Amino acid sequence: NPDEVTAGNLRAVYIPVSLLSDSGGLDALLDQAKAAGFNGVVFDLKDDRGCLQYASTVEQAEAVLQTQESRLSVTPSLTKEALAAAALQIREKGLVPVPRLYAFKDQVAPYALASVKIGVQGSTNTVWHDASLSKGGKPWMNPCSSEAHRYMVSLASELKAMGFELLMVDGVQF
Repeated sequence: NPDEVTAGNLRAVYIPVSLLSDSGGLDALLDQAKAAGFNGVVFDLKDDRGCLQYASTVEQAEAVLQTQESRLSVTPSLTKEALAAAALQIREKGLVPVPRLYAFKDQVAPYALASVKIGVQGSTNTVWHDASLSKGGKPWMNPCSSEAHRYMVSLASELKAMGFELLMVDGVQF
């Protein structure tokens, strides 16, 4: 099927996740995107801070959601039902919804899930930062941690089960 969207032919517009809960605003943007030749819509469901933007039900999500609320005052903006409704609205306009998940760049999970921290000199209680905190360093999950892998795969699997066919992963570099 020549109209099938794959990672290789994706031409997507990025939208803020808040627009997913504004049906009228989303509809207008989708019409403009389709007219401009876009075939996909990208939005962050685990943002560059590590905050979940939807009410995930994966095993680790409860601790992550509590930590993002207490550390960053961020609550998920979408229920799973609202996310599914927005994805359906995008599909009905002939575009592909593409959630983006930041993988290891994460200011939340290292504080919520002890097993995703970096072991330094025999310690497993160290949160790795990409620069000193005084210079604005950001925390990361340990890319070698099987628990970090399981968390990311669980989020991707949950989104696949919700019907998302494409997923963008960012924040993988370390």
